[in-house]
Amino acid sequence: LLYSYCRERNIDHRNCGKLIVATTPYQKEVGLPRLLELGKLNGVDDLRLVSRESIMEDRYSDVYEENVHCLGGIYSPSTGIVDVHGFVTSLLADVEESNVDFTLALNCAVEGGAVIGND
Repeated sequence: LLYSYCRERNIDHRNCGKLIVATTPYQKEVGLPRLLELGKLNGVDDLRLVSRESIMEDRYSDVYEENVHCLGGIYSPSTGIVDVHGFVTSLLADVEESNVDFTLALNCAVEGGAVIGND
């Protein structure tokens, strides 16, 4: 959805993939599996656990930095980068055009909050 929104509104973006690496045994044994689980719970179904050896293969050359030493990782092919300023500006324009009663507050401290409903 994000990439199609960006394309429709000419917001700079690039689907470049990402490699999340473990640099300690704990990160490899506990952290990576937990991140993989959380990703799946959030609907990210293309995450793959990859070994240290496979990270160095050509198929990961676009995301692998040879100076990073790791024990393994998670490859996320659908991850990318987005022009955040362009994205937020576009969201603001969408809200303003929708005739919704909306107030944008900048540089304000948040002093409290409450959860209303389960939606």
